[in-house]
Amino acid sequence: TASGPGAPSVLYFSLDLDERQGSRVKIYVAHHQATLDSLEQELKLLSSSAVWDARQTVRTLAGDGPFNERPILSCLGFRASQGVQHTMHVPIRCYVENDRQALDGLKLLAPRATYEEARRVVEATSGLELGQSAGHITYISTKRQAQDAKVTLYLTAGQPLLAENPSVAVSGYPESRRISERKI
Repeated sequence: TASGPGAPSVLYFSLDLDERQGSRVKIYVAHHQATLDSLEQELKLLSSSAVWDARQTVRTLAGDGPFNERPILSCLGFRASQGVQHTMHVPIRCYVENDRQALDGLKLLAPRATYEEARRVVEATSGLELGQSAGHITYISTKRQAQDAKVTLYLTAGQPLLAENPSVAVSGYPESRRISERKI
């Protein structure tokens, strides 16, 4: 792990034990105070798809940075039978004013059916209109493998906040739960 302001740091190390597919090691890295340019520089050592995630996913969902409120996360997955798998986790709640803006970004990345399903789930679980709820969608992640990609939404376990007070919306939430995962 590098040190100093803005340096990426390892947050978690996990081990998935699976007899059928083979075990997998995952390392979660936080890209502190990153910008889109610094993310691309850090990720180009991994693969062109990781750089694509930074360029397309992060820019579409959260802009060019700097991402000072909460870091962008990378998950690097290693399985003996495969190359490195990269998942980009964007803490969307910190970089949009409300859940409608978060879904507007998702609409640009995902097929229509995936977007429509996500919209229905978010509307049903937030209890508020999309433009009124803030922070219900905490993270949006993308994972690419060859020509395939998967988008995952992470939603708060509690009630979202009203969008009129966005400073409260980014201060923290109870644990999130992953409730919608779809291949695109």
